[in-house]
Amino acid sequence: MEITTIIKKIRDHALNRVEKFISGLSVREQQLFINEVVRYCDQIYDSVLHKSHRNSDKDLNFIDFSLPIAFRYLYKDYNKVEGCPITPSTTQSIHSVKAFLDICFKAGTMENYEELLRFGILKYELITEKNARLSYVNTHYSIERYEKTKTVKYSHAMLNSLEDEYIKGFSQLPKIIKKMEKLVYTWNYNFIGYDADPEVDLFFIRNAQLDFVQATEWDGFEYTSKFGDIEYHFFLDALIAIESICLKHLQFVEIATKKDPNLKKVNILPLVVDYDVFLDSLTFILGVSKEISENIFDMFIYDETKKEYYGHIGTPVPLFTRISSTQLLRSFTGCIYKPIDFMLSEIKRQYSKDWDRNTRGREQLFRNELYKCFDSKRFITFNRSIDIFENGRIITDIDACIFDKETGDIAFIQLKWQDLIYESTRSFISKRKNYIEKSQKWVNDIEQWVNAVSEKRIADFLHLSPQLINKDKIKLFVIGRHNGNYSGDEKPHSNTAWCQWYNLLELIGAFASESITITKLFDLIQKESPYNQKNELKTSVIRYGNYTVEMVAPPYNQA
Repeated sequence: MEITTIIKKIRDHALNRVEKFISGLSVREQQLFINEVVRYCDQIYDSVLHKSHRNSDKDLNFIDFSLPIAFRYLYKDYNKVEGCPITPSTTQSIHSVKAFLDICFKAGTMENYEELLRFGILKYELITEKNARLSYVNTHYSIERYEKTKTVKYSHAMLNSLEDEYIKGFSQLPKIIKKMEKLVYTWNYNFIGYDADPEVDLFFIRNAQLDFVQATEWDGFEYTSKFGDIEYHFFLDALIAIESICLKHLQFVEIATKKDPNLKKVNILPLVVDYDVFLDSLTFILGVSKEISENIFDMFIYDETKKEYYGHIGTPVPLFTRISSTQLLRSFTGCIYKPIDFMLSEIKRQYSKDWDRNTRGREQLFRNELYKCFDSKRFITFNRSIDIFENGRIITDIDACIFDKETGDIAFIQLKWQDLIYESTRSFISKRKNYIEKSQKWVNDIEQWVNAVSEKRIADFLHLSPQLINKDKIKLFVIGRHNGNYSGDEKPHSNTAWCQWYNLLELIGAFASESITITKLFDLIQKESPYNQKNELKTSVIRYGNYTVEMVAPPYNQA
């Protein structure tokens, strides 16, 4: 496309530089350079967690856009390659990897822009021969970003609710640190080692468990759902174990660098681990057979078989990367920053049939969670989907229904639980289209049915007395799990309240339990709609040689 000339020129030139950068590296040098790449990103993410500067959003953006490019071009098949030596980073190696990742970031950003242009999300404006400007096409944009902030707000609320647990745990931290000080030691001048201790292990396992409670991504399946004959909770248990080990390692790193000022954090934050040794530890922790443990562990390892799938922009950072026939490089970033996304991506990819089968149970799970928000003494709820049919033909169904005995209000609800993960902008656009079209069809079908039939007919489907039914008191709701609304040119029609689950929980929390009414909730959802929120605009600039690309958009939000 001619309009993307500047973006394409930058992307092509940057990718060509990436290829040239690594073209002369031997296999051993490639292994070492991958280590440098992960070390550099782990340093960035560590600084984000410590809030040591104000550019944390840009740094996370840098990781998301640079790593897929770096791994796409740098990573080779190391399954039959001998072990990688562990060497410390130098000023020169750090400078080299920074320059490399800067190029990767600009290439990745241009790839992302091209994809967004291809699917009509962005528009392109040529300002001068070497300067272009990008901005959103839709009248209402960044709706998904706004709703993501509601998910994060819910996580923070969960974190606050666990304050006593965290305080109780951290009251033990001084004692744990004293014990860890005796366990850690400098190894080979530039690295560290430490001995095991059950009390220390349990402390960090508990911390990882608390972190999981506030996460919202993992709850898409019942604990007993099976993937490849492995119950879902074993994957979660493995992830908790991996995160706890990584958190423990971080604390050992902090202690070690204070004890020995000559140690450099960049050398010891990521860790090269032996595959068999880590597998044995995971097998013991999970209490399963080695075969099952290996199937689970391999989910979290990036290797040649996963290279193509994780080569696109925005994919989650690998927890482990195979760098030899026996060794894995464990990334601190991968283990702490969106590890659930990586796990779910792999479960969906490797067990697609099981994934589809298990998602069928989400509606009941969603319905049960929704009904818990309404007092059973006041509200009648229907613990089933209600099929609506006329003349022997099913017209539609009602996923959830709530009747208020005091006011006579009735909520007809469509529940939509789409996958949190998507592989590309193309799959996201498809997800958005599917959501909007199916939900709008449901709204139209329900409206037509309610208008066409008698109140007695409605009562028959609800198994209620006809005297309780008043058509004017029926409210329609569409509630999506992770997304309730999407960017576009039109607002949803005012006859329906469209809402995202975590936003709904926030709104319900604004009421005392005895004062919640269906009408109040309907009105508040519409009032608080993301379409009514104002976006703060900010221009970000990518400079590459003599070229400049400006992106006019809300500030980047990593939520």
